[in-house]
Amino acid sequence: MLSTRAGWLGDGEVVEVRFDPDRTSFAALARAARAGGEIPLVYALNPEQERVGRELFGDGLRPRGELPIRWVDDQEYYLRRGRLGRLPLLEVQATRMNAEAQEADRLRHLSPRQRDLLERMDAFPEVEWPDRAGEDFPRAWRQIEARLARLEQEGDR
Repeated sequence: MLSTRAGWLGDGEVVEVRFDPDRTSFAALARAARAGGEIPLVYALNPEQERVGRELFGDGLRPRGELPIRWVDDQEYYLRRGRLGRLPLLEVQATRMNAEAQEADRLRHLSPRQRDLLERMDAFPEVEWPDRAGEDFPRAWRQIEARLARLEQEGDR
């Protein structure tokens, strides 16, 4: 999966999944969605996807056409609401983490270095850390490291 985009169609939530067909197929994604049991509909973009979708979802297949989807402006909304939004994240990490319902599930997408950085940041609960999700990764990392170094040095005094 390359990325996702969340939105609303009527009262229901929709997720657009952009994927690389050289790495995975629409059929594999549709099977996984069907196996999860929480996806009642699938929208097809072309005749091949329609064929696969009809096979797996029957009446749950919808040709894409012109759907009145209201796309969510902040695709990292859920991630930003928690402490993990303070970390510098790669786009794929933010996408995967934002899709997880529980923070414990989101943690599995962090590298060991990111986990260490989060622990160091947690050691300063009085500090207000700005949201970093979506920022330039190396720049955000350097800024956090520099601030932590100052805070840790002050703590040693």
